[in-house]
Amino acid sequence: MKHDFLKSLRFYALVVVVLCGAETAWGETYKLTIDASNFNTTSYAANNNEKTSNAVCTTDATKTYQVKWTSNQVMKSSNNMQWQNNKGYIYNSTDLGTITDVTITSSVGSFTTYYGTSVQPSSSTTVGGGYFQTKVGNATGTTSKIEVTFQISETPTCATPIFSPAAGTCIGTQEVTISCATEGATIYYTTDDTDPTTSSQQYSSAIIISNTTTTTTTTTIKAIAVHDDYGNSRIAQASYTIKPSISGYTVDFENDLDCYVDWVFTNAIKSNTDITAHGGSYFATTGGKATAVFQTKEKVAYPDVFRCYISKTSTNTTSSNWKVQVSSNGSNWTEVSTQSATSMTKGTWIEFTANIRESNITNKTNVYVRLYYTGSTATRTVDDICLTTYTPPLPTVNIGNLTHVTSIALDDENLNPLDDGANVTSGSTVYITPTLEEGYPYVTISVKQADNTDVQITQNTGNWSFIMPNSNVIISATASAEPPAKNVYELVTDANTLAARDIIIFAYGSGTNAVAMSITQNTNNRSEVSVVESNNQIEASSGIQEITLEGTTGAWYFNVGEGYLYAASSSSNWLRTQASKNDNSKATITLGTNSYATITFQGSYTHNLLKYNNDDNLFSCYENNSQKNVRIYRKTNTASFTLSQNCYDVVNNANIYYGTYSNASAFVVPEGLTVHTVSVANGVLAVTDYTSGAIVPANTGVMVSSATAGLKTVNLTTATATVNTEGNMLRPTGSGISANDMAEDGFKFYYLTMNGDQIGFYRRNDNGDAFNMQVANKAYLAVPSDQVVSIKDFSFNDIVDGIKAIETTETENNAIYNLAGQRVSKMQKGIYIVNGKKMLVK
Repeated sequence: MKHDFLKSLRFYALVVVVLCGAETAWGETYKLTIDASNFNTTSYAANNNEKTSNAVCTTDATKTYQVKWTSNQVMKSSNNMQWQNNKGYIYNSTDLGTITDVTITSSVGSFTTYYGTSVQPSSSTTVGGGYFQTKVGNATGTTSKIEVTFQISETPTCATPIFSPAAGTCIGTQEVTISCATEGATIYYTTDDTDPTTSSQQYSSAIIISNTTTTTTTTTIKAIAVHDDYGNSRIAQASYTIKPSISGYTVDFENDLDCYVDWVFTNAIKSNTDITAHGGSYFATTGGKATAVFQTKEKVAYPDVFRCYISKTSTNTTSSNWKVQVSSNGSNWTEVSTQSATSMTKGTWIEFTANIRESNITNKTNVYVRLYYTGSTATRTVDDICLTTYTPPLPTVNIGNLTHVTSIALDDENLNPLDDGANVTSGSTVYITPTLEEGYPYVTISVKQADNTDVQITQNTGNWSFIMPNSNVIISATASAEPPAKNVYELVTDANTLAARDIIIFAYGSGTNAVAMSITQNTNNRSEVSVVESNNQIEASSGIQEITLEGTTGAWYFNVGEGYLYAASSSSNWLRTQASKNDNSKATITLGTNSYATITFQGSYTHNLLKYNNDDNLFSCYENNSQKNVRIYRKTNTASFTLSQNCYDVVNNANIYYGTYSNASAFVVPEGLTVHTVSVANGVLAVTDYTSGAIVPANTGVMVSSATAGLKTVNLTTATATVNTEGNMLRPTGSGISANDMAEDGFKFYYLTMNGDQIGFYRRNDNGDAFNMQVANKAYLAVPSDQVVSIKDFSFNDIVDGIKAIETTETENNAIYNLAGQRVSKMQKGIYIVNGKKMLVK
């Protein structure tokens, strides 16, 4: 019995274009005879070299026409033309008008004759242009003559309309356009198989042929061109066979495989013989193949139960199995259930069911699902595939870690308060309003799913928001006294500066009209997200697709986290993501006017130019220049430093201002700042300087100095190579040391601050100031406990690593130290440190 499963349809459109030019009405009939006497050589024509001679009409000796032959294909042999096997051809190069017939008298077994544009006309069709070709078929032989019957023109007519695309088969809906080479001609057409007249429908725009049924339909379009100055054209016609376009996860095989747009079928053929049919037509594994696959084309978010009916057409008992499997990447498959086909009775259908949702496999959501056959090459059959899905329970919002944030209020998109742990509908907007501790005005908020993946959030005026995904989320918030780092993307103006591991984005436009490629992967393209572009920079915005470059110049790969962008079709504008790298995901980048980039994927596909479509507001792949080239922006960090005062540079006679910093990414030291690492040995503080252009490693605590004071904001360019910071005792804040555990792992901890008019590294209990090691993007000094009792103020001399300290474990009143940290017995001319104070002796 046939199971009645739900079917849904997708429709596409075919446009038919008809072209029209002037043709000719014909009068008296003439015959042109071409024989061996027309050839002016007794040997084969030179390879790739044309030979030309003349032939005369037998019915009108005043008319002579030019004949050509070429490419080692035909020669004169005695009184005959000699043809090479499966090669030779001869053609006329003079416009004879419309050719009505070609007759070949020959001993050769097979000839093929082409008219005009090499399109074989039907008996009722005339083709303009008047040229013809005669081509030898599958035999070597001779022919004594070729006779061509044609007519002389009298009255011009409109050119015959032309359809685009040509007649054929398609899926869903077709859009057909009609054109005519005769300028000013009017086209009339019919779709009911009747001949068109001037009373028929006038053509003005593409003709839409739809198939809304579940069976294949055929529509024939006939067209005629009309003009006041010409006779009517001949009637042109084209038939379009439209297969239904069936979407969804139910397959009953009443249609051909290519109708099921949500499935991919491998090694399967249509069949309904040699077995008692389960539902009429069904599909079988291709004979001689030991594998067959029936797989969903895209991932299924929440697959529930897979069911089908299977049978076999012979008594073959060779081991074979049907398997239901799932995969998160389309490559690595996990088995859900297996059904042996070995002992099945020939002609008997059995139900095969696999409960994916209730299985004990680990990954069973957002997966590809397939029915997989393996084993015997004997034919096995399948019918009525049905995959159901389910709706998951409402996700939950929970509050996670809060640092310097006393509370968070949550509202849904209707501004209704949410209780902690409330269920929220997927796709709803959730607003976050934090209450911050006094003195900590800057807050960073993160929203993560249970698998620790980030949920994109948007900062609004006074609050934040995010779109609730299908899973539970945890909101965390950290407030700080200083602004957190911002992500900034700077325009790439030289493609040669791009390097592996650079983080880039693709964008188009400028100002408030700019857009960037989105993280949203549609079926065959990427959405856009609005951004603001100013002075060749774009600040981070929710939903931008960050791309990590892999490879090298001339062979870049665009890693988007879950895979690689690639050109996915030769004939369609498809930009997709795949799990692994191949030539279709390898790209070259060149920059043109205003730094707009030509990005070309290097596979065999013609639709391989990554561009922005400003008509459809999406990023995809194209094969021509009608779309817009994008610009590339490289990610940088905006860092903020609060620099303290009153550290006096005795060499340059100026104040130097200091702060500390750490970054999760390696960065290049910007101009106007000096970065220092700090080490301590035997009570002596040693400082190493890194000036503009040096590269600081990721997660490295450093000291930052400048000749000007206050809050500074600079752009930090991410980098891939780093300097050697071995021996550095500065640690990034948030690296695991709590503020109250001051002697963890045998270390004592110091932070950079002012003590009166002296700047230095001080322990918390030295002056009682707050000491929070969890503030983002700061650094503190960690010194082994047996090295130093306290480290205090420091100053400069003219040695590169010459910021020296200070106070050793042998502290005593009035002890004298030079700037190298060495204890001396008496002072001469110079600067010394006594009781933690600088003294100048003249």
